[in-house]
Amino acid sequence: MGLFGWWSRRPEGGGEDPAPPEPRLGPSGPLARILAAAGEVVEAGGRQPRALLVGPPSGRTIETLAGAGFRVTVDGEPEPRPPLEYRDGEFDLVLAFDLPDGLADEDLAPLLAEWSRVLRRGGTLWFLAACGGEEAVPLRRWDLWPDGSLSSREVLRRVDRTCRRRSNRDLERLARPLGGAEITLRRDGLREIVCRRRT
Repeated sequence: MGLFGWWSRRPEGGGEDPAPPEPRLGPSGPLARILAAAGEVVEAGGRQPRALLVGPPSGRTIETLAGAGFRVTVDGEPEPRPPLEYRDGEFDLVLAFDLPDGLADEDLAPLLAEWSRVLRRGGTLWFLAACGGEEAVPLRRWDLWPDGSLSSREVLRRVDRTCRRRSNRDLERLARPLGGAEITLRRDGLREIVCRRRT
């Protein structure tokens, strides 16, 4: 079985295959700019940027990041626990998609601090806040496409996560270890959170 096979195979004893990807959502301006900038650095002969992809891995996302010039590390734990095994300042980008939505504040705060630690100065953490209330939501795998657009699918229907309701102020407070957060409400109703490590 390949690196990503266990995310997409049928549950033990049968069951349904994961749902097909949903229609693509609108592009993420910040992600499109990050992909373009990485490509420019590589074309100019600069240092290869590094990306940490956390949560359920997607082959499409890995291909997109690698195609833009990133060296990709996958941490596919559905609920990662600090401390992370990576060096300080190892990554230029951490993509967490909607993983923070399923974590309680007491679990998310130390994880955000760890993501800040493994980001190099000027590095970016990007994630989505999708939920407006505390409800059970399926674990999702997100696909990042070369134009910065997104699509997603349920991957483990038997795993429910309680989606945490967080205001923009709550997200800004949690993102303080990274120096603050830029929060954008997208047309599709998702909130896009971009944090850049300043120090």
